[in-house]
Amino acid sequence: MTGTGKPLESELSRGLRFYEQSHHDIWYMRWPDFQDFRGAGATKYIPPKAPSDFVALYKGHFYGVECKSTRSKRFVMTWLKDHQKVSLIKIKKAGGVGVILLSTRDRQRAKVRCAFIDIDDYLNLEAVHIIKGKASIDVEELMRIGVKLPRLLVALEGNKTKQVAWDLSPLFNSPISKYV
Repeated sequence: MTGTGKPLESELSRGLRFYEQSHHDIWYMRWPDFQDFRGAGATKYIPPKAPSDFVALYKGHFYGVECKSTRSKRFVMTWLKDHQKVSLIKIKKAGGVGVILLSTRDRQRAKVRCAFIDIDDYLNLEAVHIIKGKASIDVEELMRIGVKLPRLLVALEGNKTKQVAWDLSPLFNSPISKYV
């Protein structure tokens, strides 16, 4: 998983900005990673763990989105930390939407895919694998239970160059009752 998370977060950020250009009733923010505070000039300050990578509010629905990306064919279950699971569960119990945004990045075939997975759906699949004594889940299983997102090339306001982003319409326009 090393080195694949930041590109996904950047693509999600661009997807949110692109969505905002045509849907002005959305608010979102990227929650800074713990590592962001440990860079150059860092002091002894240790920030609280982020509940998720992004939070958003759209048409009265609150979203917690945790980004995970892999180049492997397996998703190691410890990559989703306990505090991230708890946060997504609490968001959902409070009436929001808690999802994992999973991206697969196959360098050899230049194939990049992305899907959002409801936290309950993920936890159910994880429980089955734990019972079987497994430490990871086949990425294809996760993609099957998730909702695929189309990849876009977008030109954001004030920028002439097109950049890769994820189309978030399937997330924001899904039947919300399934995820709440």
